Parts: sequence; C-alpha cells; structure tokens
Amino acid sequence: MVSTIDDIIDKKYSGSEQGLKIFLKLDTQGNELNILKGALHTLPLINAVLLEHIFATPYKSKYDFNDLIGFMYETGFICNGALSIEYATTGEVSVVDFLFTK
Repeated sequence: MVSTIDDIIDKKYSGSEQGLKIFLKLDTQGNELNILKGALHTLPLINAVLLEHIFATPYKSKYDFNDLIGFMYETGFICNGALSIEYATTGEVSVVDFLFTK
C-alpha cells in the first residue's frame, strides 16, 4: 500500500493542526520531489524540510535540482544552505543535504 504524506497527516491529525510543528526529512534516492507533491495539503503545516539531493547518481530521476528548488520556493520555503556535502572519489559533489525553512 502506498500512502502520501497528506494521507498520513490527515488520518493522524484530522482537524487538530492548530499549533502543529512539523520537521520533514527526506532521503529517498531521487524521489523527493514526487513525495513532496503528495504533501501539498501538509506543506503549509511544515516549518522545516531537510532534503537530500544526489548530484552524481546511478538512480534515474525525472527532475533536476532546479525543479526541486523551484517547487520548494513555490510552496513557501527558502533554502538556508547545505548542511552536509559528500564528494565522489573523482572530487565532484555527489550528495548534499539542504535545509529549507519558512
């Protein structure tokens, strides 16, 4: 069974969102944007999101980093920068955790 973030939050907190503070961390090997799109009702309740983005990846992704940043800005988040950066053996940036807040 597949659920969206909206499904989970709606079932757990239905009607009690007042004052709810949510921190979301996503590390889903290139599926972050798809998951965020399943949280359109919940995103207004979220205060901070920690997102991993893989720049050098063996995984197929249907979006690039600009798509992810654009979506976050459109939903009211700003990027506060990178919290961690991993490098490939070639020296190129491989994986970065970005913090977004409102």
